[in-house]
Amino acid sequence: MKRFQWLPILAMVILTLFFPSHSQAAEARPNNVTILLNWTIDGQHAPFFVAWNKGFFSKKNIEVQQIFRGQGSNDTVSKIIAGSADFGFAHTIPIIQAIAANQPVKIVMGFYTGELCELYTTADNANVRTVDDLANLKSAKYGGPPSDLCYQMLPAIGESTGKDLSKIQLINVTPDARIALLARGQIDMAGTYYTGETAFRKGVEQAGKKLVTMRYDQYVQFYGNSMIVHSKLLNQNPDLVQRFVSALLMGLKYTVENPSDAEQIMLKYQPQLDKDFNHDSLMAMVKYAIWDETTKSKGLGVLDVAKMQNTINTIAKYWKLERIPRAEVSFTNEFILAAHKELAK
Repeated sequence: MKRFQWLPILAMVILTLFFPSHSQAAEARPNNVTILLNWTIDGQHAPFFVAWNKGFFSKKNIEVQQIFRGQGSNDTVSKIIAGSADFGFAHTIPIIQAIAANQPVKIVMGFYTGELCELYTTADNANVRTVDDLANLKSAKYGGPPSDLCYQMLPAIGESTGKDLSKIQLINVTPDARIALLARGQIDMAGTYYTGETAFRKGVEQAGKKLVTMRYDQYVQFYGNSMIVHSKLLNQNPDLVQRFVSALLMGLKYTVENPSDAEQIMLKYQPQLDKDFNHDSLMAMVKYAIWDETTKSKGLGVLDVAKMQNTINTIAKYWKLERIPRAEVSFTNEFILAAHKELAK
């Protein structure tokens, strides 16, 4: 009888090989995810669509259901916390505000290494090139929604430079209306990321006017946008987070190395985009927005603890926080560093 004792074991091995368990079959199925961006989609968002188009997400067993345009970073952070999307791309200010309020969200990959906000005026109107020009205005109408981060940032610029910017009045207008209103002189200024400069320039030039700009990063220094996830996803499925970060890093690196191809991919998914705007916003991201000493030395998407703590302290100074969180609590480099090691193999 002993010689037949191995038969049940052999049968189990055969069953495992040809009829995998439910859990094994489940693991083979791709994870369906949604991505929520910060604002209207343009060339700066190319890495997401490149990773989708080139199959980098599929390679990591991820099925992207949709990449949604955002309604502002505040809204993106709120929706990630609410579970309305899986991965979010948002500005650091609302992320830190949420973390300070003990909301379940965390940064898992850096992206913009500095502040991208830029103020737009016209030469024949406000003509603001520096914070001194801004402070010298007797009155000024800033066009945008109340949640406009570039507007919310003006008091910080004023305080950091010792200038009184209290005369700037917010005029609540929809983002899509700002360029036309600025061109007609119905508002004096508007703000958005410098990746959007071409759209504003073209709009005011059609009205025979000249665009004038003021970059915020000469007055305030902190991290811009990053990738965030809900803490529940981070804790329950870190493998999915790792695969997502690896795929997005592949998309980011491909975009940097092949910007012309990335441009065409963007136009495939967003055919309504102005070609010049698409090109310029993508190149502004590739050349400037994603680089600092840390990303140059340690890799794209890697965050520096000291710089993040300085960012948090700056936000705490000019925005109301319930507490000042430690940098190590707000983000992790675990996934992006692992992604770089994986790509280096």
